[in-house]
Amino acid sequence: MKPGNRETVPTVADVVREAAAICDPGGADAAVTALFESFEDDDRPATAAEDPRPRPARSTRLVFEGSPPQPLTEWLIARGVEL
Repeated sequence: MKPGNRETVPTVADVVREAAAICDPGGADAAVTALFESFEDDDRPATAAEDPRPRPARSTRLVFEGSPPQPLTEWLIARGVEL
């Protein structure tokens, strides 16, 4: 029998919260804050989450009302996100 593992798996919200803190430690960037807020109640295990690429596109459209800045658009497209 394989021994058990008591390691805690972070939730999607945990991962996004940590990423937001790394990217915007002062909490001044509205886009980072909006991204965090869109995931803050996501209690799924991070290892079980589906492909996350559609969520940034939804969040980007919502935050920027369908017109994100060109550098953000290019960054998302380079990572396979369709806007």
